[in-house]
Amino acid sequence: MSDIIIKAITEKDIDLIAQIKKLFAQMYEFFTQKGLTISLVKNGEEIWMDSILPTLNRLNILFVAVEHDEVIGFIYGYFSFTREHTGSLKVGVISETYVKPGSRKKGIGKLLVATIENWFISKDVHSIELQVICNNESALSFWGKSGYTRESIRFRKEFIKS
Repeated sequence: MSDIIIKAITEKDIDLIAQIKKLFAQMYEFFTQKGLTISLVKNGEEIWMDSILPTLNRLNILFVAVEHDEVIGFIYGYFSFTREHTGSLKVGVISETYVKPGSRKKGIGKLLVATIENWFISKDVHSIELQVICNNESALSFWGKSGYTRESIRFRKEFIKS
């Protein structure tokens, strides 16, 4: 664990960004196995990265766990605000979190979460929210052990057009 470095990504981290994009695609494959019904589009990892880079480290943050120059996990978050009738509160949103299967159960997820929580706290958020796929029992357990409480359940009804 002492060889693991947690780093905030910048647009200059080209080698790490390439690795993150591969992990992002792997994450979506995993989420699909857990019941996610909307798949990543072709080159979706490129589209995602291109969308977050312009505001990185200002309105959003991407931390990676690196071990021997290899990205073994990442966590991405951004700011949102509650609706006006609930006070327009500044909220941190953890949007994506992923640790490679061979690196799980080693405390890497905890390090990533603690790092992004500290970043959000330094930005004066009211709270932090996230979503978990309902069939992803290991993620539900992880987030519960990390101090997060279940608040709502999201439903989706698909209308597939041929």
